[in-house]
Amino acid sequence: MKKILLLSCVIVLVSISTFSQRRLNRYGLYVDSESTFGVSVSSGLSYYFGDVERSWMFSKYSGTQTNFYLQAGLSYSFWPYARLKANIIYAKLSGARSSYSFKSGLFEPDFIIEAHPFGIGSPRDIYAFTGVGIALSNIDAYDIAYDYRRTLSFATPVIPLGLGYTYTFGSGFQLGADFSFRFATTDSQTSNLDGFPYTYNYTILRGEASRFVDIYYTFGVTVGYLWSF
Repeated sequence: MKKILLLSCVIVLVSISTFSQRRLNRYGLYVDSESTFGVSVSSGLSYYFGDVERSWMFSKYSGTQTNFYLQAGLSYSFWPYARLKANIIYAKLSGARSSYSFKSGLFEPDFIIEAHPFGIGSPRDIYAFTGVGIALSNIDAYDIAYDYRRTLSFATPVIPLGLGYTYTFGSGFQLGADFSFRFATTDSQTSNLDGFPYTYNYTILRGEASRFVDIYYTFGVTVGYLWSF
């Protein structure tokens, strides 16, 4: 978790350090500052990694961990190389192993800061982002060993980290893709992404808390529109 926080701080500092840089906007004019407002929608694959399944992406259970997500976002920038963004995400998550399994649907509102080293609206707009969010999960968890099912709801803070690419056409229409890790900051019996760990019958701890926090990934395609003013 310390490494995640350090990387997030680096992205934020890089964004702030570019405040005074100049850029060539999409109209071919060099400007010291240009405000932009954008809207976007994204969709693609979501993938879970945590206590219920800890074999990363290639195991016999990988198919059960792959689902989908939808995202809508609003963004605003008042300097050329960084942007603030608010998103709402809906994602399906699931996982399975020999002892237990789960399925969930979650809503995640988050606030993001993006670092754009080539400038917002540039054809080479590769960017990194981080921020804070909260995953509001409805979880159906199944302890196979005890044939015990639970339905529960959690609010779990998350830290998004990711990379993306956007191409902006002359009209302002945008097309791109991004990949993100979304790290839960807690993995306890009262806040997690998968319903584990928990105590069965008040005495038996089930669902080993791994040394890694629960994570889900997203990889998808983004379309949007950017206004400059």
